[in-house]
Amino acid sequence: MYSWRSIRTVTLVVACVCGADLAPAAPSRHAVIVGFTSGVTIRFVLIPAGSFTMGSHPTEPGSYKNEGPQRKVTISRSFHMSVTEVTQAQWLAVMGTEPWKNASLAADGPDHAANYITWNDAQTFCAAFSKLIGRTVRLPTEAEWEYACRAGSTTRFEHGDDAGYVRLGDYAWHQANASDKGNRYRHAHRVAARKPNAWGLYDMHGNVWEWCGDRYGESPARTAATDPAGPSTGAERVLRGGSWDSRGADCRSASRNRFAPHLRAGQTGFRVVVETPAPRAK
Repeated sequence: MYSWRSIRTVTLVVACVCGADLAPAAPSRHAVIVGFTSGVTIRFVLIPAGSFTMGSHPTEPGSYKNEGPQRKVTISRSFHMSVTEVTQAQWLAVMGTEPWKNASLAADGPDHAANYITWNDAQTFCAAFSKLIGRTVRLPTEAEWEYACRAGSTTRFEHGDDAGYVRLGDYAWHQANASDKGNRYRHAHRVAARKPNAWGLYDMHGNVWEWCGDRYGESPARTAATDPAGPSTGAERVLRGGSWDSRGADCRSASRNRFAPHLRAGQTGFRVVVETPAPRAK
């Protein structure tokens, strides 16, 4: 049975694992819950290893040149991904700071996605969280992110092509149900308020753009086909998923964005992954 080491510190009191929930056949069930003395929890789900078609076809409505060409990508190892974007309460439990405080495009709320988070901030969070639980916590690669977002789908969105963006509001905070509704909606929203994808992940479309670990390249197809991790050089970092301020086309599974790693904006946040142990040699 796979388990995480239980940690006893001033803040972190339990890393609770139900081994039966780690079967790749049922990735939508919560596999791991990390709890803090404050009552804050971070839930993770197991994403099984597998292959998928990454990127968009040139004929896909709303697509951009930097999303192609499509290619088959293999994720060779399973990993745990946080079920939601990192929330304000989760950030505060790990970091003790509030980067969004008094910002114009933020609303205080423990279950709201933490925004105004830079790529550098997210790296600091991952290092601190890694130290707490004794496992490697990091940002997902761009390939891991799209693989988890698609959850086995091949359409524009995990829930289908949704040509008129009729169903997108059921799954995402985006321009039509957030930014266009007036100033009181112009901020990162409460996570898990929309429907999850087939693997139990919330807000993979919309709410906040999510930082990935990769440097930005003009085409993701120029890197390795197995466990790609982006180009080795480049000043900008990749973000995925769209935000509360994005039009529907920019919330597609293949949509890509890029910002400098020090950029702090009301539309930027992140989620994390925890690496599973490497297979034992036979």
